Formats: sequence, structure tokens, C-alpha cells
Amino acid sequence: MSGGDAPEGVYLLGEGARTARDRSSPRGTRTRPRGRAGGATHLARWSTVAPRSTSDVTSLSLTTPVSPVLTRRDALVRGVAVVGVLGAGAALAGCSTSSGPDAATRTAQQLAPLARAAGEDAVAARALAAQTPDRAAALRVIADDRDVHARSLTDEVSRLSADLVPSASPTSSAAPSAPSTPVVTTVDALRGRLSGARTATADLAVTSDGYRAGLLGSIAASLTTLVEVQLG
Repeated sequence: MSGGDAPEGVYLLGEGARTARDRSSPRGTRTRPRGRAGGATHLARWSTVAPRSTSDVTSLSLTTPVSPVLTRRDALVRGVAVVGVLGAGAALAGCSTSSGPDAATRTAQQLAPLARAAGEDAVAARALAAQTPDRAAALRVIADDRDVHARSLTDEVSRLSADLVPSASPTSSAAPSAPSTPVVTTVDALRGRLSGARTATADLAVTSDGYRAGLLGSIAASLTTLVEVQLG
């Protein structure tokens, strides 16, 4: 008997005892045998265990999630939903921007009073020319220049917002049936109006750009000439 092997009698006794225990224990639980011979027998007995049944594998495969296939009908439904969402967003954006006037309308609202004032100045200057013969020539120049101012400003208002054109008073070159009551009856009062119009026009020219800034700048320069030269 070598030093590493157990005696034969002991081994058989141990093997029989182990076999008895295996029979009494539940399936799947094994007592680890002692020694090399017991270990080999243990491995041989475990190698005979049947693999998992086919039904178990099938049940696992059936529970595995499968990615859904996008059909043409689903794609169309989703496309319609996206278009609906975008349309609703555009409608909301339109509502938010329509709550007030746009930039062009706001500019037209600033120019309309200047056009109306120019037309009123032209009517007043012609009326004063008939009443003061000694200043008639200068007053007629003022009336003609303010007519030009009124027409230029009215054209710009019409370009920006046609709805605001009727708010500008007609100029002195309009039809004779148009109302032409002078807003002032003295030369000094007319000078004051022209000075106020020059300030308002110059202020608006500073905040404008492009053609509009040039138009307002030229009108402001013309008003300076009318006040300081024609009525100076």
C-alpha cells in the first residue's frame, strides 16, 4: 500500500457508504468523495447528468424580446403625427408674432404724422401768402417745399403700410373740395411749426437707415433753410 492510496477495504467501505448517501440525498446534491478514486467516480457520475431539455431552451427563446418591424402604415401614421406637431408649432408662432404691429408698420406710424404736418404747413403758408403780400414770395416757397415733403413722406408710408395712408392729411395740391383750413394764421406761428417739424424729422432720421434716413435728413435740412432763410 502506497502512502497516497487508501486501503482497499476502507475504500470499498467508503464507496458503499457514499453510494448509500447518494441514493438518500435529493437529485442534484452530491457529497464530495475523498481521495483520488472517489474523485474520479464523482466526476464520472456527474458527467451522466442530462443537459437542459429542449422545452426549456424553447421557453427561453420565446421570452426574448423581438424588435418590432416598422410597417408602411406605422410610418405613415408617425409622419402625419410629426406634420401635425410642426403645424401646431407654426400656428402658435404666428399667433405670437401677430399680437402687435411689425417693424414696417411701426415705422409707417412714425412717418404718418410728419406727412400730415407737412401738408398742413403747405396749406397754412399759402393762406398767409394771400394775407401778407410782403412775405408772399417766401411763403409760396415754403408751401411748395412742404408739398414736396408731404408727397415724399406719404409715398414712404404707403410703401410700408398702405392702411395708414388715409390718416395723412391731403396736401395743398389735392382737389379743391378737400378741407384746407389753415392750422396757423400768423407767420410767427408758422415758423414755430416748421421748427418743431425740423426737430422731429431730424430725430427720426438718426434712428433710421438707408433711403429713409436720407429722405428724413434732406427734409430736416430743407426745414432749416425755410426757418432761417425764408422766414429769418
